[in-house]
Amino acid sequence: MEYVTLFQKNKATFSIIFDKNMDMDLPRYASAVAFRKKLCELFDVTLDSSAAPKLLSDVGCDSYTDRTEILWGMTDCPEAKEVFDSINPSDYGFCVVGDKIVLYGNTLDEINAGADALIEQLKQNVCHDDSGNLIIKLPKTARQNFSSRELAIFQLPTPKVGTSAILCDDGDDARMWVVEGCVSEDFDIYIADLEKCGFAVYSTNEIRNNLSSGDKINRYATYTKDDITADVWYTVDGYLYVTAGRGFDLPPKSVKAYEKVSETGLTIVGPARDVTRGETLFFFRLEDGSFFVSDGAGFDYMGDVLLAELEKQAPDPNNIVISCWLISHSHGDHTGAFVGLAKKMDSLKGKVTVKSIMYNFAGYEQSRVPRQGLGNGDRNLRNIINEVYPDAKKYKVRPGNKFDFANMHVEVLNTHEGNIKNRYPMPRNACNVAVKVTVEGQTIILMADTSPLDNVTLGKVYGDYLKCDILEASHHGVQKGGIVSTNLLHAPEVVLFMELWREDRMMTRVSLDFNQALIDTAQNPNFKEFICHDQVVTYLPLPYTPGTKITMPHAAGFFDNDFLQQIKK
Repeated sequence: MEYVTLFQKNKATFSIIFDKNMDMDLPRYASAVAFRKKLCELFDVTLDSSAAPKLLSDVGCDSYTDRTEILWGMTDCPEAKEVFDSINPSDYGFCVVGDKIVLYGNTLDEINAGADALIEQLKQNVCHDDSGNLIIKLPKTARQNFSSRELAIFQLPTPKVGTSAILCDDGDDARMWVVEGCVSEDFDIYIADLEKCGFAVYSTNEIRNNLSSGDKINRYATYTKDDITADVWYTVDGYLYVTAGRGFDLPPKSVKAYEKVSETGLTIVGPARDVTRGETLFFFRLEDGSFFVSDGAGFDYMGDVLLAELEKQAPDPNNIVISCWLISHSHGDHTGAFVGLAKKMDSLKGKVTVKSIMYNFAGYEQSRVPRQGLGNGDRNLRNIINEVYPDAKKYKVRPGNKFDFANMHVEVLNTHEGNIKNRYPMPRNACNVAVKVTVEGQTIILMADTSPLDNVTLGKVYGDYLKCDILEASHHGVQKGGIVSTNLLHAPEVVLFMELWREDRMMTRVSLDFNQALIDTAQNPNFKEFICHDQVVTYLPLPYTPGTKITMPHAAGFFDNDFLQQIKK
């Protein structure tokens, strides 16, 4: 039997090759380092000694051409590409190809599982020479193949359109195909294949981009079969996205009849204590007296602050209904009230009802990028959603999804999926949900912490569809947020900066070029007013006329009766 040798003469005789495009701060690189450490423990050598295996980004590095190469996922090596081209999309594991060992899989978890299987196989091939020296070698026929066939995505047809495709983790046991080099007709081809597999259309949407050349319509569809929900969408920048999962609710198709009991308004809740950072917490009061809450500011105590505000505006303060709570992402400055209120829900049963929660948390690898800082937050919020609100509908939203709550229409513009252009995670704040709200004849876009990368994509995909009356500026209006070209497309009358008003800080903020694109009337002739959240409650009656906002202290402190009369019917 032929073998590849990995350790002899007290020295590793192999290198671990990772993709040269893989940044060293990514979880995939950290896992390769951990794999190397496990091998050193198996060989009983010091991690960084000359006897340890090398971790390299270059295939066939001249200094190590005499070593066996372990290929960590899809490298530039032909053997890796050969394996990835030959396996089923659901396969993962390891195999020996010639004198190389390939660890293959579509997600980091799968590659790690293949690496663990390889180590177990190596333990079974430990032997010693006549002098008692350790030798570890692997038969060239060695292979361990596993399958994730049971996942929902593999019940869908594999896309056979475009120029290239990747398969990646999409969070919550969902997977996603990202297909590059597509045209609008490829969307028709794919959904025809989907229908042949027994999937039925649930809803569709189209958004025209009047600024794009060529294919000018973004197309969206949601399909179902048994317990599987599949979302398919084509964007005018040439991508087709296909994602599928189980366990989430479908967007409502229509609004149930309701009685009008309240005037409509948007309330911006600033922090009740002095903080030096921006925080985001909005809520809309709808005609049926229910609320649509967006994000949750930065600290648990904001749950009490939010509750006090809802009590003041609810038709019945002992029966507060939150029709939907949108969580744009799990950063702490957007989730405090959600976490804080959840801790009190046992005592609030019968008084506060959360009917649905809207979010899209990324897969493990995307959320664990150090620049994202979302991994623990995603896990914590998932636990809260499932344990504290078991009866609430859970919407894992995708671009193009539409929702109606009383007199409010919500359309999802952006999720983290639009940033996955290759198999590696994305830069900071690229796991964010952005929505376009239409209420009382006005359009309001909530950007939360939409990143510059998102903004570039949004501009390409939606063009002048991004025009709105009121805009929540990206990332509080600070750096690592908006860009000039997309802000010019928004052209709002009113801009909301989720920052405390401190003249020295805000004058610096508003002078940034991307903010000037919003508030400089030479660039945006529509501009009328910008609003900072500050340490107060700011109420905008909808439809909103610039200059008519009402600003008062928090309800947790005191509320003026005149203010209450203005916002209550």
